[in-house]
Amino acid sequence: MIEQDQQTITHSISPALLPAPAQEVLFFAIETTGLSFEHSFLYLIGCIYYKENNWHLLQFFSDHPEKEADLLRSFFSFASNYHYLIHYNGDHFALPFLKKRAAKQNIPVSLPSESIDLYKELRPFQSLLNLTTMKQKNLENYLHFSRKDTHTSKEQIKQYKIYLNTKEHNLLSSLLLHNKETLKGLLFILSLRTLPLLKKGHFHIQKTICQSFSLLTGEQTLFVTRLLPFSPLLVPIYYQNEFCTITTQMDHSIQIKIPVFTGTLKYFYSNYKDYYYLPEEDYAIHKSVASYVDTSHRIKAKKSTCYTKKNSHFLIQPTPLYTPKFKQNYNDIYSYFELTEEFLNSLAKQKDYFTILLSQFL
Repeated sequence: MIEQDQQTITHSISPALLPAPAQEVLFFAIETTGLSFEHSFLYLIGCIYYKENNWHLLQFFSDHPEKEADLLRSFFSFASNYHYLIHYNGDHFALPFLKKRAAKQNIPVSLPSESIDLYKELRPFQSLLNLTTMKQKNLENYLHFSRKDTHTSKEQIKQYKIYLNTKEHNLLSSLLLHNKETLKGLLFILSLRTLPLLKKGHFHIQKTICQSFSLLTGEQTLFVTRLLPFSPLLVPIYYQNEFCTITTQMDHSIQIKIPVFTGTLKYFYSNYKDYYYLPEEDYAIHKSVASYVDTSHRIKAKKSTCYTKKNSHFLIQPTPLYTPKFKQNYNDIYSYFELTEEFLNSLAKQKDYFTILLSQFL
């Protein structure tokens, strides 16, 4: 088993993209002789780790099938020093393969307690990124990462089998380069983690304003905010529906525009059996008060008629966040909340609201 000496990797990573201090994080990628753990084995495990203010590459390479156990022991011993393991689609292949081969070799598994699969985190953004597939190389191309290695995984397997017989140095260099480029690509892909982190509230609010615009349909008031992600958002975003518009700006900030509904909305009582509906007034009153109303002017309230009305300024909320919640009709999917001075003066409330919007629509 050959353990390659460490190499320094020149790459800058925003600390906000990492789940913990860099010293606690380990990137890894494996190379195998096939997809089946029963008939294939590991021959290379590559890692990128942080030490002494630099990122470093370390590769564990097996020059013989019978040395797979040594390969696993060396990797587990090294990986046990870290808290987070970051990979691409490792939950589906690399981690199960590692564990099954370790079990077959009767070796105890020792891995970081937390694992982050970038494929799982980024898969929901495939449409937003306009990608046909979410293979790692597709994301690398999207981010303009140019590999020095051009071989496919199948070609690598053939090269490894030839290497076992010839021990040619050029073949070894090619095998190691393929794994190294996969790991470097992983560092580039990490920059896209800004997207899922935004949906968790990883941003600062730069500014919010209510502004009126003259449109062909009339005067429209918009609630506009500019958000600054904790780490730079390096991909363009344009999302629009009837409730909001989300776009990226030249300075990598995010602008959200939400139409302000000005008019009358309804607040629906949940205990409608305790209310009467007054058709002439078009609102519901509690039974304790309804006894003073002529029976000809009241009817038992239904879910759809058990409401009071309010005229004000409102913002839509895709999931119930603030109460009281208002609707135009009982069966509406989305509700509104009143745009109050309290909300406008509270960055905490605004951040909760924008997080919900990004989580729902981004």
